[in-house]
This record gives sequence, structure tokens and C-alpha cells, in this order.
Amino acid sequence: MSRCTRCDSEITSGYVLCSRCYERINALREAAVMQEEYQRLTAEKKLSKKAICALCVPFRDKYGLTDLQTLRIAREEMSLMEMLQLFHFVKER
Repeated sequence: MSRCTRCDSEITSGYVLCSRCYERINALREAAVMQEEYQRLTAEKKLSKKAICALCVPFRDKYGLTDLQTLRIAREEMSLMEMLQLFHFVKER
């Protein structure tokens, strides 16, 4: 029987993280992709309300965030520590 290295939940043999902790890592990966796409839209001067909604709303809905939290992530206005706390990687101080 294997245990998650992060939360000590029982996991399938061969994995290091349980599916819940792995999903949190995916959230950070998807946040990075969203930030890159936001920067691309800004650089190409194609940033419109419709483009922002198309980019941010699926991420917001998937992770249960507020509009402000999602925009702060997309605009790179949220620190890595804040994101880690938001996705419950670390406890708030």
C-alpha cells in the first residue's frame, strides 16, 4: 500500500501523489497556460472582454474561484504563495 507524499492518503501503487493532490498541481499548470495566453492576447492587442471571458471563465468555473481571483492569476498579479494557498498546497499563515 502506497501513500501520497503530500497528504498521506492511500494511493494506487506506482504514483507519488493521490488524485486530489495531483489535480491541484494541474491547477497550477493550467494557471501558467492561462497567463501565457493572456500575455499573448495583450501583445497582439486582441484583448477584449469577450476574449478575457473565453479564457478565464472555464478556469474560474473548474476551480470555483471568483472573477477577481481568476483575473489576478491571468494578469500575473497574484504571487505564487497566494496561488499555493488558494489551491490548498500550503496553509495560510
